[in-house]
Parts: sequence; structure tokens; C-alpha cells
Amino acid sequence: MNQEKMSYFKVATRILAASFKAAPLWIIADSMGMILSSSSYVLIVHALQNMFDTITHAIQNGANFTSLLITIFITVAVLIFNELMNAVCNFLAGPTALRIRGAYREKIHKKVSKLTALDFENAETLDCIQKAKEGADNGIQLYHSVSTLLTFYGPYFVIMAIYFYNLRPVLVWSIFLMFVPLLISQIVKEKVYTKLIDESAPIERKVNYYENEMYKKEYIKETRLLGIYSFIRSKYEKELKLFCSKRWDSVKKVQMIEIGLRALTLMGYFGVIVLFVSSLINGYITIGAFAAVFSSVNIMISFMDDAVSNYLGDMLGIYGSLRSLVHFLDLPEEDGVDDDINYSEGINISNVSFKYPNSNIYALENISLHISDGETIAVVGENGAGKTTLVKIISGILMPTSGDILINDASISSYSKKSRFKYVSGIVQKFGKYKMLLKDNVHLSYPDNPIDEEKVKLALYSADFNLDSEKITSGLSTMLSRDFGGLDLSGGEWQRIALARGIYKNSKFIILDEPTSAIDPIEESLIYKKFRDIAKDKIAIIVTHRLGATQIADRIVVLDNGKIVETGTHEQLLNSGGKYSVMFKTQAKWYSDMKT
Repeated sequence: MNQEKMSYFKVATRILAASFKAAPLWIIADSMGMILSSSSYVLIVHALQNMFDTITHAIQNGANFTSLLITIFITVAVLIFNELMNAVCNFLAGPTALRIRGAYREKIHKKVSKLTALDFENAETLDCIQKAKEGADNGIQLYHSVSTLLTFYGPYFVIMAIYFYNLRPVLVWSIFLMFVPLLISQIVKEKVYTKLIDESAPIERKVNYYENEMYKKEYIKETRLLGIYSFIRSKYEKELKLFCSKRWDSVKKVQMIEIGLRALTLMGYFGVIVLFVSSLINGYITIGAFAAVFSSVNIMISFMDDAVSNYLGDMLGIYGSLRSLVHFLDLPEEDGVDDDINYSEGINISNVSFKYPNSNIYALENISLHISDGETIAVVGENGAGKTTLVKIISGILMPTSGDILINDASISSYSKKSRFKYVSGIVQKFGKYKMLLKDNVHLSYPDNPIDEEKVKLALYSADFNLDSEKITSGLSTMLSRDFGGLDLSGGEWQRIALARGIYKNSKFIILDEPTSAIDPIEESLIYKKFRDIAKDKIAIIVTHRLGATQIADRIVVLDNGKIVETGTHEQLLNSGGKYSVMFKTQAKWYSDMKT
């Protein structure tokens, strides 16, 4: 996935436009505060010059206390105004940043929701998302840097340049003596850090993955029980070491260059002092002007260093991640028409083949099948046969590499994502155990409509969830997470909540994709019986490796190496002596042997 080489101007324009759209009034107020704050620093220099000249005149020609007091009062007032403007800027910065950060996060979330499911099977896309997240976090930094440079440091140096020019035109060059070395340093940093971001994103993703495996609750039982914590930690440390090594190489290279450029900056500082001393000796400036500038030159140099090293440096240093963010936002999205899908003529799978990104092997090959309205299909096969992939294709999660899925003679790819999933529900193998209220765990399958608590209760009762249990202390408002002061449930109870989600949604097409692998056979039998009831008059697909469940299906489809090798009823396939018969008899023998 090669990223287009976008200019910094194009990237910055996109990001800043989004920033302004997120908080226009706050940005305007913040900018006005910045301009007034920067102007107050120049006023301080002018006030100090006036005060020093007044004091010098008083010493040489006799004190005029009224004039002296007025001058001191004006200087103090300017200092107070400066502090007040700084406080206003600090106050405005927080809320402005929060609104902009929220806008970037919203853009990321919306974009992710519009990507195809196949994008998440592609490592390059995942790397792009990783870098885009960093870019979203840096978007607020870009706004802050540009805003500060344009509305604070920009006006400050422009007005100071005018002030210096009025004192003596040649003094304007003092600003450039300090500015140029710092600017060169930041350009070098930008090139180094952009390369670092591109190279380190896949490594950082691995670091985060191994860190989750070590510390997240769902992994703890296995990592401790099997003693594999140290194994995962070794991989984590290896990737972290590689990541830190790349960071260190980049930082070392930048710092070595910066040391040399800092020496040039100090020479520039020395040149500034020489210019002002020379101007004072030759009578171009007054003692008051020299004293005011000399007392403020450290502030000016500090501002210039801050503007170039921090703000301009940050702008250049985060270019790589911002470019990744813009590239991510420009990734192709799923489209299609919004229309209600009519399943009355069933689903036609026509010569469908599919392979995953970066793979030369087809997960499915030349699959053709018709599923009638109201029919329940069981899809079986060994691990890796392509069962789950086929269901993802049929339901519209994935699009075929070749061939088509036709519903009412229209290609499923012609419908929008919203339309494809409007009447589809399902219970998958790795169903969500959401750390939310009980009612939210059910309602989230149908979020576009207001929550209907009576309908939630009915769905839970239909799934045989014991809502009257003593541990469900707050009814539908019970928090299902110990992390948030609630409780956890057994595997079977979570299974029933997942089933209730499928029931709660008004669906015409329902899928059961091996969700019973982690529960006991009795619990499994109850789940399948419930599924048979809720699948009545709907298109239903069961994916299972426990073949006893297939007997509730009208027809069984047997997959082997991505191809359909058998179809028929349970009795037909059992009597045919084919693959299904062998698989069923092997499982039956296993249970029989267990009894003896």
C-alpha cells in the first residue's frame, strides 16, 4: 500500500480545515488571545525603553517625578496586561484542544466503520490504521503549532523586526542570525522522524499485541497455566528492543546534527550582542533602547528557539503521521444503494471463489449453492475447510474474489453495508462480552431504534436467560463487568445473552457460527433447540463441527479444502458413505469410547 507523496501544505490544509470545523468560535477566540498576548511582549520592550530613557533623563537633567511615576505606572500596567493575556490563552487552549481531538477521533471511528472487512485482513491496512491513530493524536499538535506560530510568534517577530528597523535597519538581521541554524536543524529532524514512523509502525503494532497478551485478563489464565508468560515476554522484549533501537538511532543522528547547529546559533547570539553594543556606542540607539532590548533579548531568543525547535519542529516531525492520517481517510470505502433486501427468492451463490490478501491459495473455489427462503442450512467440514469464510461471503461481510452472491437477482455488492446487514443477525464463535449493562448487551444489536425494555426481557426469556436469578441484582440495569463494579457471568449465561441479541434484532437471515465450542454438550443442545425455534420462517445457516447439531437443518453442505463435496439431508449423507458419514461416525465413536 504505497502512500502518495503529499506535500506538507496539502496535508496541513486538510488537518487544519478539520480543526477549524470542529471548534470555529473557540479557535477565533484563542487566536485573538494569542495576538494580544504576543503584542503585549513587544509593548513591554517599548515600555521598558521609555522607562529607562525617562530614568536616564531624570538622572541627567533632574527628576520629574510626575513623568517618572506615569512611566512606571504604564510599564506595570503593560506587565499586568501581559500576564492577563497569558492566563486567557491558557484558559482557551484546553477546551479548544478537547473539541479538536474529539473531531479527529470521530473521523477515525467513522472511517473504520466504512472500510471493507477485507481491509482488516491486510497487514498493510492495519499498519496504516496504526499510523493514522498516531496522526489523529498529532492533529491537535499541528493545530496548536500552526496557531501559535501564526498568531503568537509571527506577530511578535514581525513587530519586533519593525521595532528594530526603526532603531537601526541593520538590526533586523539579528533575527535571521538566530533563526536560520534552528530552521535547518528542524528540516533534518523531519526527514529522520518521517522515516522512523514508516519503519516502526509494524514493530509498534507487534509490541502492543504482545503487551496485551501478557497483561489482558482474557489471556492471563492460559499464559499462567501453561507457563508461556516468559515466552511471550521474550518476544515482547525482542520487538521492544528493535523498536527502541530504531528510535535511538534516529535520536542520535538528530542530536549530533543539532549540536553543530546549536554552535551556529550561539554565534548568532554573539553577533546580536555585538550589533547592539556597536549601535549604542555609535549613537544609533539610546541607552534606554539598549537596556530594554538587552533585558528582553533572552526572551526573544527563547521564543525563537521555542518557535523553531518545538512548534516548527513538531510540525515537521509529525508530518509522517499526519500524512498517514490523510492517506487513511482517503482509503476506498464501501458504497452501494440503500434499499431493503427482499429474501423471498432466497440467496443464490454463483461460482464464488475467494482468497485472502497476500495469499496465493483460494479459501473457497467455485462455490455454487441456492438457499431458499425459510430454509436452514448446516455448513460442516474439517478445520480450515472454509466454513466461516463461506458464511462471511454469503452474509455480505466479505465480497467474492470472483463469482457473485445474488439476492432477488441483484448482486449483494450493489447494496450498501447498512442494507446488507439490516435484516441479518447472528451468534458467532467469539461473541462479545461487552462491559455494559445487561440491557445494553442485548439492545446493541439494534441500536438505531430506542431501547425497548419489554422487548429486551422477551428476548432474554426466549433465550432461557434467568433474569430472576439472585445475582442479577439490578435487573436489566445490572452491570456485566467486575471492572466497573458489576459481576461476571458463566460461559452459558453469556451464550444466552448473545442468543438474545440475535433474537432482539428484527432479522430475516440468521447465522449461528460455532458459538457453542466453549460450553458443555447439554448447554449446546439447549442453544441449538432455541436456535431452531427462532430460525423458523427465516433463512438460517449453522456452522458447526459437532455434527449432532446438523439434524435440525433442512440441508447440510459439506466443505473440504474450500469446495463443496456433498449436500443433502442428514439421513442422505449418512447413508452415502461419503465424507460426512465418516466424520459423523468418527464423532459418534469418540463419544461411545468415552462411555466405556
